Amino acid sequence: MINVFYLGEDEQTITRLKYLPGQSVRFCTSYKETAEWCKKQYKEDNTILLFEKKNLNEDITSITYLHKKCPAVYIILCTEPLPENERIAYTRCGINDTLAKTASITDIYNKLNFISDREQMLFTDKTAKNKILHFRIPVWKRSFDIIFSLFALIFISPLFLLTALAIRLESKGPICYSSKRVGANYKIFNFLKFRSMYMGSDKKLKDLSILNQYQEKDKKDEIITDYKDNIKTIDDMTDFSINDNDVMLVSDDYVISEHEFNNKKN
Repeated sequence: MINVFYLGEDEQTITRLKYLPGQSVRFCTSYKETAEWCKKQYKEDNTILLFEKKNLNEDITSITYLHKKCPAVYIILCTEPLPENERIAYTRCGINDTLAKTASITDIYNKLNFISDREQMLFTDKTAKNKILHFRIPVWKRSFDIIFSLFALIFISPLFLLTALAIRLESKGPICYSSKRVGANYKIFNFLKFRSMYMGSDKKLKDLSILNQYQEKDKKDEIITDYKDNIKTIDDMTDFSINDNDVMLVSDDYVISEHEFNNKKN
C-alpha cells in the first residue's frame, strides 16, 4: 500500500484530491508535520507526497528536511512550468517528479497509478535500483556485433552508395536523417537512416491529408470520443455540490460519478 500526502493550501487542488477515487489523502500544512506522519508510516508502507510549490529557498529547506527524516518518500512537485534554473535546483534537492498545478482528477489518478505499478522499482534503495536498471552487454556479444556489422557494411556498401546517389538526385537536402533513440541503460544516441521524405514535409500535412488511408477510421474514432467529451467529469463539476456517497466510475481517460453518468446517458 502507498500512502498519499498533500502539503499545501491550494483550495482547488484540495477539492480534487478529496474526490480522488480509491485513494485517501492526508492533508498537511507544514513540512515538519508531514515528516512526522511519513516517519510513522515509513516502516510499513511507502509514501507519495504532493508538494505545492511556493518559494524556491523555503521549498529547498522543506524538501531537504523531508528527505532527511524519511529518505524513501517520493515527492511530486505541484507547479506551473519552471524556468531552467529552478528546475535544476528542485531536481538537485530531491524532487522525484512534477505535476501541473491545474492537473485534473484523472491526471492525478493516472500519475498515482503509474507510480504504484512501479512501486518495487521506485521505492527500493539506490543500490538495488542500479542493479535493476543497469544492463551490461557481454564482451563476446559486443565483439561479435562490431565484427559482423563491419563486414556487413563493406558487403552492402555499393548498395548504400547507389541509394545515397538516388536521394541526392531526387531532392534537395541531406542524404541521411538523424534522430534521437534510447538504448541500453537509457543512454541516448543518434540514430541515422537514409532520408525517405522531402524536406519540409511536415508543413504539407493539411494539403496531403486527403490521401490518408486511415482518415475514415479517424472519423469513426471521433464519434466514439464525442460521447466522452460530452460527459461532464468531476473536474468540471466544481460549481456543483458533490455527494460524498456518490459512486465513482473510473475509465482509462476520465472519472465521473455514477449519478452524473446516468443523467448524461439518458
